[in-house]
Amino acid sequence: AGSGIGQQLALLLAKAGCHVSLSDVNEQGLAKTVELLQGTNVRVTTKKLDVSDRLAMQAWAEETVQNHGSVNMIFNNAGVALGSTVEGASYEELEWIVGINFWGVVYGTKEFLPYIKKTGDGHIINISSLFGLTAQPTQSAYNATKF
Repeated sequence: AGSGIGQQLALLLAKAGCHVSLSDVNEQGLAKTVELLQGTNVRVTTKKLDVSDRLAMQAWAEETVQNHGSVNMIFNNAGVALGSTVEGASYEELEWIVGINFWGVVYGTKEFLPYIKKTGDGHIINISSLFGLTAQPTQSAYNATKF
């Protein structure tokens, strides 16, 4: 939620009166989003978070419920790109993109789903990409994680 779609979602949700628990790997971006949310009269909590870290995601879900009481919606929005062929990419680069784009969605969904189910009414929104529908030669890893 430190920039781009995540930041805009935070602003729109707050404008609609939703309390928000925001995360990003970029603390400066999160601080900017909090600044933009001033005056919205909603509860805002933030956490520097690497979505590819399962235990960190588990802790964040618990903290969110402690801070907000319940969870009604989550947006799995974190994503990164890697402009390379599979042959040209290192194993570390491939693990990095899969960790964020694939496992981040899995961890976010699995960790927050029990809390959403407790409310009896909730939504999980997974943001993907056009490249999840069409393949590009130098976006092999990205295509695979967004399909």
